[in-house]
Amino acid sequence: MYVPWLVDAARSTGYPVVEVPGWQTRGHGGMRVVEGVVGHHTATADSAPGDYPSLDVVTNGRPDLAGPLCNLGLGRSGTVYIVAAGCAYHAGASRWLGFLDLNDEFLGIEAESAGAGSWTAAQLDAYPKLVGALLRYMGRGVERYAGHKDVCVPAGRKIDPVGIDTSWLRARAAGAGNPVGVEILERVTITPSDAGEHVARVFLSGSPGSAIVVRPRLAGDGSARPMWVSNIFAWGSDHVGVGRNPGQLPGYDPKLTSHRRYEVPGAVWADIRYSAAEPFDIDLVG
Repeated sequence: MYVPWLVDAARSTGYPVVEVPGWQTRGHGGMRVVEGVVGHHTATADSAPGDYPSLDVVTNGRPDLAGPLCNLGLGRSGTVYIVAAGCAYHAGASRWLGFLDLNDEFLGIEAESAGAGSWTAAQLDAYPKLVGALLRYMGRGVERYAGHKDVCVPAGRKIDPVGIDTSWLRARAAGAGNPVGVEILERVTITPSDAGEHVARVFLSGSPGSAIVVRPRLAGDGSARPMWVSNIFAWGSDHVGVGRNPGQLPGYDPKLTSHRRYEVPGAVWADIRYSAAEPFDIDLVG
C-alpha cells in the first residue's frame, strides 16, 4: 500500500510541510503494512547550507543504495518534508516487537543532523509531534516508535538518532495532544447493511477548515479490506454546493486501503457515497 495520509499527519504538527514532487507514488513498491515509526539522523555536515540539505540524497539515494531512503524528512526549522508514500530503504537489517526488516512495515523519518547530538529547538519540538501524529493516524501506541539504534541488527550497528533518547521522545509524543489547528468534532461509525452502494449524510461545522476523514478499519497486521468512496457532495448553509467533488477530479482513485481526508471548506453537511463490506469510521473535522 502507498500511504496517502502522510501529508495530513505532518500538517497536524503545526509545522510547515513541503510535498516533494512525486511523493504519492515514490517507493520501492508499496508498504506491506504500516505498524510504526523508526527515527534517524541524516549525518550530513552541519556546514551544509539550507534547511534540509539531505533532501536530494534521501529522495534519490546514493551510489550504494537506491532512494527513497525515508518516508519523511525533518528540517532544521522543524519543516516536514514528505518524501515517499511507499517503501523506503531506511532500516536495513532490523527487528522490533516481532517485526523483521522494517522497511516495508515502519515509516522512516530522516531528521537533519550531523550526528553529534546537536539539534535545533524547533526539531526537538517537532520530532516528537511528528512521531505522535504518525502513530495516531495508524492507530498505534508510542511503543511502536524506536530509533535506528534500537532496531538495527546486529545490535550496535547504528547509533542514530544521536542525542534523542527513545524514552524521552515517546513521552513527548504521547503528550503531544490533539493535532494543532485541527478540531475533531465527532467520529461517526458507519455499519453497512451490505456490500452494495450506499449514501451516508454527515453534518459539519461550516468552518473554513471543514473536512471529512474516512478511516477504513485496520486489521491487527495494519492492513485493511478496500472500500470505495465514489462521490462526496457538500453544501453550505445557503444550500449552495461547496468544496470540490473528489470523484470528478482527474486521476481520482476511489479505492481506500488507508485513511483519506477530503476538504469541504464551509460545508455544513455532506453526502458520502460509498461501498464497504465492513464498518468504518468518519471523522468530522472543523
